[in-house]
Amino acid sequence: MKNKSKDTLHGRMENMLKKPKNTYDSLKKSELLMLIHEMQEKQLVLEKQNGLLEHAQTEAEEAYRQYTDLYDFAPVGYFTLKQDGDILEVNLAGASLLGVEREKLIDSQLGSFVSEESSSEFKDFFEKLLSGTGKESCEILFEASKLNPLWVRTEATCFEGGQTCRAVMLSINVRKRAESELRISMTKYKTLFDSFPLGITVSGAEGNILETNPAAIRLLDVPQEEHTKRDIDDPKGLSKNNLNTLKYDNLVLKNQDKPNDEENRAKNS
Repeated sequence: MKNKSKDTLHGRMENMLKKPKNTYDSLKKSELLMLIHEMQEKQLVLEKQNGLLEHAQTEAEEAYRQYTDLYDFAPVGYFTLKQDGDILEVNLAGASLLGVEREKLIDSQLGSFVSEESSSEFKDFFEKLLSGTGKESCEILFEASKLNPLWVRTEATCFEGGQTCRAVMLSINVRKRAESELRISMTKYKTLFDSFPLGITVSGAEGNILETNPAAIRLLDVPQEEHTKRDIDDPKGLSKNNLNTLKYDNLVLKNQDKPNDEENRAKNS
């Protein structure tokens, strides 16, 4: 009954407001007071809802600000790519990685920055990324500079049915440089080891032979396959002369850095 009464009040108020001359004569004083009270209640509800909406908006803006800070100031490059490889979004680290202003990267092809050396690998990587549902990764050389090549490890995943891809890119220049220096060092070591005129045998901590140079193989007159199966002090398979040679060489090696008695006496006098 109360709801019906309210509906009647609303109807009468609406009809009254539609008339050219607004008058409250048709409403009883008690009805008017009831209508005012009802409007006040609705105003309080609307004010409360508005406060909740303002609070939610503030929280959303704060969350967006935090996301933007994390995105823009992350130490790795974040890229959002279209299905055709165009760049939709990129953070500051990503722009810095490629050495191009962020605004100029938008709508440009990421593949256009890949070096010719890695273009085929990047193409295969992107095709696998679009055709699959999991995460793909690769190591690509970018053309940041002819003098300063940029090696990047890229991990990416597709979303929205392959329409959008998100990629994380991290420079691996330091690791690549270390690998290159290690390869050069190992080549130099191998060349010196193989060409050294004296026999050299390298053993592990337990005495097992790991490596032997050609001079040692010729000196001991033992096939390399058999020699590497022995322990460093194992005489098995060696002739008496070769065994004496091995003992002599070991003795010379052990005493290389020790001055003899005559040298000691000369230094002390």
